[in-house]
Amino acid sequence: MKKGIIVESGKTNDAGEANYYTTAQVIVYEAIKKEYPDAIECSDIPQITPPGNFLEAVRKALSECRDAQSDPTVQELAAQIVSSCFGAPACATFTVSYTPRPCRPGDEPKAGFEIEKIETVNSGWKVTFKNTSTGRGNRYTWDFGDGTTSAEENPVHTYPYGGATYNVTLTAENRCGKNSITQGVNLASVCPSGYTISA
Repeated sequence: MKKGIIVESGKTNDAGEANYYTTAQVIVYEAIKKEYPDAIECSDIPQITPPGNFLEAVRKALSECRDAQSDPTVQELAAQIVSSCFGAPACATFTVSYTPRPCRPGDEPKAGFEIEKIETVNSGWKVTFKNTSTGRGNRYTWDFGDGTTSAEENPVHTYPYGGATYNVTLTAENRCGKNSITQGVNLASVCPSGYTISA
């Protein structure tokens, strides 16, 4: 989506800046959508309240006849807004003024997973996990029960050979809540042709 401004006789026309606020909202929306596709909808754009320094950066870019969407300062501030609003480390001097839309039924996370396949490898059993969690914009943390973790959505993990059951925990989290599930992955009776799971 391109943003522009009306120029008349080499000067900025104020009418061209009339929608800088909406432009700022759309840029924030696009930044969120890029990093967290399920966390926001197009209909949420009017609920975005861009902070003053971001608005000023957008206005400045437009007043200088530059594409605000590709302006480095605008993009940096948009990234900080996304980072701050979704729990990642943020610039210490940045004040968040973005107001996310209220949580709706189905937005809250509900963790779930199953074993897609187990394969034999030289170092042990390679287990492919399939994430079946629901919710909007989830972040995931896996605890494989052997002292290792992962933040991937659908991880692949290798366990050493030997008869053991590993309690695997998946935690799904978003701004509407947090939910975990633990299942026992029983490798004691696994043979190359199959696997078993005990919940």
